Amino acid sequence: MGDSSCCPTPYFKIFDMKLNQVIYTIHHNSCITAACSCNDVVYDVNDENGQTVGSLTKYWAGGLKGCAGCCREMSNADTFVIDIPENASNRQKTALIGAQLLMV
Repeated sequence: MGDSSCCPTPYFKIFDMKLNQVIYTIHHNSCITAACSCNDVVYDVNDENGQTVGSLTKYWAGGLKGCAGCCREMSNADTFVIDIPENASNRQKTALIGAQLLMV
């Protein structure tokens, strides 16, 4: 977690055990990570220098609006998009896909 307030923001790290260093940090700027506000949920992916290099996004109800969107969201049918950094290795891409699956 990013902080210890009553509404902590999510903060994750992808750590390379072979290199013994943090490869990416992943965070969301709000403690509300469900798409209950009818907005997409976007996690920023930052490199070891703190530069935003990608994102992990959950689209609200798979892009649907209104009642259809509410029904889709409640049925747990999600649409995810991963913007992977262009210089990411296959292992790093796999780690980002795994991180997206764990953040549901």
